[in-house]
Amino acid sequence: MKTELDGAGESTPVETQERDAMIRKALEGEITGCAMYRKMVEHTQGANRAPLELLYELERVTAQALETVAARYEVAVDREAATAEGLKLASDLLNRSWEMMWASIIELADDYLGHFQRLAAALERTESAAAGRQAVEHEDAVIEFARREVGKASDSHAPLLDYLARYAS
Repeated sequence: MKTELDGAGESTPVETQERDAMIRKALEGEITGCAMYRKMVEHTQGANRAPLELLYELERVTAQALETVAARYEVAVDREAATAEGLKLASDLLNRSWEMMWASIIELADDYLGHFQRLAAALERTESAAAGRQAVEHEDAVIEFARREVGKASDSHAPLLDYLARYAS
């Protein structure tokens, strides 16, 4: 995002709108993820349930961090629409094989990673910089987990556990 400051060193209205839109998209994405993984947990049994529970917790922790950012900048989100999107995504993903589901998650997460990187850059040098970096780390953890899961790595949960060890309270 191009940084334009007015004469007093404050953000311009365009920059503020762009930042707020990125915050909104990021938080709504985490709300979507929470709803998606919660539904997937409810409909999954056995060994496959544990990683979904970890992913729900990862989304919840990241959403909590982004809630603080949204409150700081007074950014409103559409929780109802984000939740509905998450429930629809869960239904779609639950109809796929385990490996195909994670391949799809990698694609979704890759899209969000770029968004989170732009958000982190926009929040750099603000009180919310740590939350921006956390959002990027969150998406990195999801992608790495999914790649390991598709590759049937024995330590696929490690990226999720590492993230939660750093950020879960």
